[in-house]
Amino acid sequence: MRRTHCLIWALAAALSASPAWSEDRVLLVGDSWAGGLWFNHTMRAVFAANGRPDLTERGDLTAVGGSTAEVWSQPESLQLLTDELVRFPTIDTVQLTVGGNDFLAGREGGGWFVGMTSTQEMAMVARIAASIGVIVDHVLAHSASMEVVISLYDYLNFRDFQGPCLGLWEEVGSPTSRQINDGLNRFHDGIAAAFAANPRVAVADHRGLMQWTYGFPDEGIPPGTLTPPGNLDLPSPRQALDDCIHLLPSGLTDVGQELWRRYYDRRFNGSGLIFSDGFEQGSTAAWTATLP
Repeated sequence: MRRTHCLIWALAAALSASPAWSEDRVLLVGDSWAGGLWFNHTMRAVFAANGRPDLTERGDLTAVGGSTAEVWSQPESLQLLTDELVRFPTIDTVQLTVGGNDFLAGREGGGWFVGMTSTQEMAMVARIAASIGVIVDHVLAHSASMEVVISLYDYLNFRDFQGPCLGLWEEVGSPTSRQINDGLNRFHDGIAAAFAANPRVAVADHRGLMQWTYGFPDEGIPPGTLTPPGNLDLPSPRQALDDCIHLLPSGLTDVGQELWRRYYDRRFNGSGLIFSDGFEQGSTAAWTATLP
């Protein structure tokens, strides 16, 4: 049985046993990937499944589909973050998922596109990283105990979802899976490098997680075969996705569980892997060290 299925059963059991009390500790901030985690209450289910049903998250005003790093870096958005941190004073961790919509804005929107030069691409990544940096600095200034985990993305799938995603695919230059994966990899590496020296910031790299968890059934590849960062000539498998970008609840559960393994176990229990030990680069050793 895939570990996803095992974890879903554990999550269901955890949710059926409500704790006597709970405490908001995490603020979900960002785009539709943050929104999916909030709508499904994925993180609190993951916390409960890992023995911490006392931990909960918030995100009702701050997990906003379609939002960008540029928008979140503006004064009114930063004020909203301050307001939420004041409203929930026990929160000491912000889980930030932004930059994907900036990246996918295409040529006309200042995002990535097929054929852009390396100079253009580096400038784009630097601009997005700067916007994320404004958000991070603002959050960390709120209190000395605050930390930020930047939870990024897995691969898209334009191959199997061209109908509903045709317009977006064309806006970024009709890339092959390899082209969009390579561009996303350079984007992820640039964001990770921008925050590598800050001990209060972790960067979560989920590239290849869906390929690892689901395999690639359409190619006859079983789960647990494609070690992250995966096969760059393939997208995320359609079995993990609701559309070309967004994960099904089971995929969101895998993202939440990897965040627990890589960050939250240390954050809340003082144990687990140190996040900077290669995970940002999709280290095979880092991934396989904690897999069942």
